[in-house]
Parts: sequence; C-alpha cells; structure tokens
Amino acid sequence: MQYFKEIDVENFDTIVTKTLNYVYEKTDLTTNIPSVEWHEIPLQDFLDNVPELKTSFKKFNLVPNLIGLVIIYQPNQNKIHRDSYWHSARINFPILNCERTFTEFYSGVKFEKTFVIPYNGLSTFKIINSEQDFVFEDRVELKKATVMRVHEAHKVVMPDSNPLPRISLSVGFNIDPVFLLD
Repeated sequence: MQYFKEIDVENFDTIVTKTLNYVYEKTDLTTNIPSVEWHEIPLQDFLDNVPELKTSFKKFNLVPNLIGLVIIYQPNQNKIHRDSYWHSARINFPILNCERTFTEFYSGVKFEKTFVIPYNGLSTFKIINSEQDFVFEDRVELKKATVMRVHEAHKVVMPDSNPLPRISLSVGFNIDPVFLLD
C-alpha cells in the first residue's frame, strides 16, 4: 500500500508563508498552548487569507472544504492514531519546524469506534490491540505538499532537540484526493 506521495503544488511557497502569517496574526495557537494537536480553522476565513490554496488545486479538480492545523508542542506528544475524517486522504503542507520530523505509518493496528461527534457525524477511535502487533511500514519527512492516508495508523515522530512548535497544514477536499496516490 502506498501511504503517501509528495506532489507539486502551484504557489507552494506562498501558501506556506501566508499560512504561517495566518497562524501568528489570526490565532493564539503559538502562545496559548492547548492540549490537543488538531485545530480546525474556519474555512472561508482561511481561504480569504490564503486564496492561492483554492486556485492551486484546480488542476486536480479539488476544492478545499476542510482546513486543519496540526501543532505539536512537545516531541512525544503525538501517538499512533487514525484520523476522524470522511475521506481516506488529505494533503498536508509543512509550515514550521517540520525538518527532521517524520510521519510514520503502521499496519496491524486495530481500532474500535468510541464516539460519534454529534455536530458532524465523524467518529473517534481507540486502539484495542497491543503495540507488539504493530508493524512499521513507511515514513515521510514533510518537505512539500504530501497526500497522506489519514485512515491508516500513523504518528508524527520528532527528535527531542527539534525546534517547537511543529506546525503542518492539513487540507481536506470535496472529493477524496486518494486518487493522487495511484
């Protein structure tokens, strides 16, 4: 199985720069440190500030419909998980301090649905088997726009000495971008 694929995206540098500006100017996520990594961002507000994100995916017939920031504040904060999301893939961008950090993918991880979120119908999951069953499959250093299978077991791994916070942008679309992995 192909877990990820780097892709070329028009206006990549502009998207990264404007996203970082958005984080600093429109949120308090780097000063008011929350206990979670995932931060959903208001779609239209983000697209108004980073309009290149919308136009850069026209060649793929993809329209952004979900914007999330994944912000890791401590090296061992992120654990193996699968994302609650309608589609099996999203496209992630490195925004800040992603160098020498990796998203690792695993097989053999069994999940059980624990809760359905009432306002959007998405489910949360917990791992129900032992780490001894997990098999490391692959990893990617987030250096450019990357399609990732978010329903597969994964986690972010970073060295203790890495600058913090580590920020990535995760974009969902009107259709599943998993077709870009083929």
